[in-house]
Amino acid sequence: VERRLPVRLPGGETVAALAYVVDRGHPQYAGRLPQEDSLRLVRQGVGVSGANPDYVRSTHRHLLEMGVTDPVLAQLAAAL
Repeated sequence: VERRLPVRLPGGETVAALAYVVDRGHPQYAGRLPQEDSLRLVRQGVGVSGANPDYVRSTHRHLLEMGVTDPVLAQLAAAL
C-alpha cells in the first residue's frame, strides 16, 4: 500500500515521505519465503514503478547510503 508518511530528518525537520507499507490481508501477501522463491518472484515482477529487480537493487543501495543495513535485502540484491 502506497502511503505518504511523516519522516523526521537528521536536522529535526519533518517531511512527507513516500512509503510502501505491507498489507498482510492482501491475497498476494506471501509472508516469509525461502530466498529462492523470493528471487523468482522479484525477477518476474514488474509494476507501475518499473521492474522489481531494479527496485530491490535501488532500495538496497539507497539504504546503504543512509547507513541502514538489511541482511535479507542485501542477500536478495546480491543474488540479482
